[in-house]
Amino acid sequence: MPIVYCLVHNHAFPSGIANRIEVGFYESPARAEDARLGAIKLPGFRERPESFVVETFRLDDADEDGAPPQMFFSLYFDREIVHRDAAGNILFYEDIEKTLGVYSTAVKAAEALVTRLREPEYADYATCFSISGGELNSTGWETGYFTPDDEERQS
Repeated sequence: MPIVYCLVHNHAFPSGIANRIEVGFYESPARAEDARLGAIKLPGFRERPESFVVETFRLDDADEDGAPPQMFFSLYFDREIVHRDAAGNILFYEDIEKTLGVYSTAVKAAEALVTRLREPEYADYATCFSISGGELNSTGWETGYFTPDDEERQS
């Protein structure tokens, strides 16, 4: 099984909001590093260059030559938890975001989703899953990003 490399930018803002951006999936660490070098020039990323990480995933299938397919489908989980005190006041928000797997077809990703929903950790959170398709070695977020915290600092 080939390995794919996901370039991720994680950052917690002063407001307590956590932000996780999957910049792209790549066929090699070198391609992920090239993408990181391009992204650190963009707004949002350049202010937090230390927040990049590369996550690795085993892709379930390969082409005849052993290379990963150019199209893939990722299974993603995103759940927001509101923490409250005894009086019901909101203390803080926790956002659990993670890629659970990368698959060569949408059908295989959907099968993996069904399997995950049988696990106690995920059984009650079917609405927190998404499957998205993408092209290997294609970088998203090409214009960077701004957040409410960034806008407050610029005021």
